[in-house]
Amino acid sequence: MRRALFLATPTDHPNGNDNHIRIPQALAQSGWLVELVRHEQVYIAENAVLAAGDALEVYDLVWPIGFGPASSWLDLSQHLMRLPQDKLISPVAALTHLHAKSAWTEYGPLSAVSADAEVLKSFMQVHGGQWVLKPNAGSFGEGVKLINADDDLPELGQGHWMVQRFVEQIREGEIRTLLADGEIIGSYLRVPEEGEFRANLAQEANATAVELNAEQASLVQRVGDYLHKAKVGFAAVDICADYVIEVNVANPGGLATLNDLYDESAESKLVQIVAKRFS
Repeated sequence: MRRALFLATPTDHPNGNDNHIRIPQALAQSGWLVELVRHEQVYIAENAVLAAGDALEVYDLVWPIGFGPASSWLDLSQHLMRLPQDKLISPVAALTHLHAKSAWTEYGPLSAVSADAEVLKSFMQVHGGQWVLKPNAGSFGEGVKLINADDDLPELGQGHWMVQRFVEQIREGEIRTLLADGEIIGSYLRVPEEGEFRANLAQEANATAVELNAEQASLVQRVGDYLHKAKVGFAAVDICADYVIEVNVANPGGLATLNDLYDESAESKLVQIVAKRFS
């Protein structure tokens, strides 16, 4: 029997998803032996990486659900780098690099990323117009603001921030597509509330069924092909107009939404596709 270890630290964030329950259950129902531990329970002893008393190398699949506590991700990533990377749902390098908004500027609207507010302000003033300010590694639409080029920036806090050219079509909605090993699982449209520009369901956006047109499918597949080459097992791609707005490779939400909209088990499709690689 194939064995899978999930690393999951349930969040008390009111908008957190339930992937830590939904995905392990689906994999177990497909015949895998599934175990789950918290991220911080991974440790090193006698030159081996262990959790729950077993070396992680005995598992056929190791699947971190998100990064766990931000303060310990660097330590955990260093532990996981000691494993053969083909045992992970996504290699550590891909999780660390490709989850950042800055990794996808080639596919997105004009943007700049910096921890220096003056750098961002100067960039906006050179190009003019409206911008979306958001944390480079943020989630749930938190900290995201719509600003004008001449506005004073709010206190940025720690970390790097992105200013991204505002895409007016976002008010009509943003399409999220979930992918497993580069294959499309399903898509849905997220339409912001009246007067809102953030298309996150955590910000009360409304989800509706959608079918990708040829141009949208081509854009998503370009990103999907890139993710597949990077061996990213599970990801979400958000697009609007001709742009990729964001890519989530750490813990994409949307499985429950796809289930509700299309009356099917998106997590079953996910694990069926992923299991082929780890059989």
